[in-house]
Amino acid sequence: MSLKVAAYVLGAFLLFRTAPAQEQTKLVKIEEALKPEIPRVLCLNENIATGAQPKNDAFAKLAQSGFRSVLSLRTENEGVDLKKDRELTEAAGMQYLHIPIVSAAPDTNRIADFINAVDDPK
Repeated sequence: MSLKVAAYVLGAFLLFRTAPAQEQTKLVKIEEALKPEIPRVLCLNENIATGAQPKNDAFAKLAQSGFRSVLSLRTENEGVDLKKDRELTEAAGMQYLHIPIVSAAPDTNRIADFINAVDDPK
């Protein structure tokens, strides 16, 4: 993992850990609402959450929770219907971004694309 990516991840972690108590309570409520539909969901702040593969109903719940985009890092080889994810995301009124990253050999351009997408959420 490059120093820039490690620093970015650490920064995101610190941002979450230092959020005011009221904001953390709100984030926990959002996580609890999304947990049945998104395994291992974690809200880093009001704009960014991470989790495992969402179930179909999750996309509407994400939009209802105020999220505006879904960023998928999955590759086509992972057995996920990416087209269906895009359709469900867009049907919920959100933007779908797809930046496939192979975890065993991440491409630095794709990592840069990811950082840019997270730095400028739409």
